[in-house]
Amino acid sequence: MGAWGIGNFENDAAGDWLYEFGENSTKEFLEQTLETVFKEEYLDSDIVSEVLASIESITLIMGNSKEDKEELENIDFDTLKNDFDTVLFDKSIKCIERILEKENNGLYELWEESESLRV
Repeated sequence: MGAWGIGNFENDAAGDWLYEFGENSTKEFLEQTLETVFKEEYLDSDIVSEVLASIESITLIMGNSKEDKEELENIDFDTLKNDFDTVLFDKSIKCIERILEKENNGLYELWEESESLRV
């Protein structure tokens, strides 16, 4: 049975990504995750979910997230914050712009099928 919700950490792909991030909590890991959204023409829902989890983690590092930190309790945010620069933030904005494109977006298709989409 899989997990599915509208939150950035409420699905299996994000959960798997969080586990990997816990094992490799680096700026480079976040950056590699963000880059995946630009490598494919069609955005698979798992790719989008991982990128959104990465973006949410970046907002947590910056201290601007409303997500519960409980899911990320094994990650050393202080070390990440010291290594943080605006490059990740800027890439996050570009990723969000790409993810908001409705065409060729598997996660958007899932949102449309659910009753959770509010446009």
